[in-house]
Amino acid sequence: MKVESEREIVGLLTRIAAVKNDEQGRLEFQALNDLLKIDPNNVNAEWVREFRPYCLNVCHSPRPHPVAFQALRFLAGTAEKEDVKHVAYLVLHWPEDLYSITKPSAWVKVLGQQFGREVEHGLRALIAPGVTPQIQARAQELLAILRKLALT
Repeated sequence: MKVESEREIVGLLTRIAAVKNDEQGRLEFQALNDLLKIDPNNVNAEWVREFRPYCLNVCHSPRPHPVAFQALRFLAGTAEKEDVKHVAYLVLHWPEDLYSITKPSAWVKVLGQQFGREVEHGLRALIAPGVTPQIQARAQELLAILRKLALT
């Protein structure tokens, strides 16, 4: 299903998802995720390139769980090498109440499949002296996902 030709519809979905922190925002994100799922070729579409920065911004300016979850799902479906630094930021800075229910596990799994060494290196940097035990535990949990990938 090529949605590139439906520019107005996709534009409306992306504009709403970028600003709404309620059920409407979650539904718009979900619709965009469904478009990626329906046709994986949409990953290369212009609307995806334009929308990814809004999703990456969720890492730096957390939004409510339902919206944040959908944003991370979108990023997992459109993973790029530079995302490793955004995952690290999220692990370091997200409040515990949001992180505990909106972990970047799926995103890390996809990144690990594509850029294993870079992801592992970025997460290992979070397990160092001076890093809080809470952050180290988050990084360890994500590294366990990478280890499972290596075993399969």
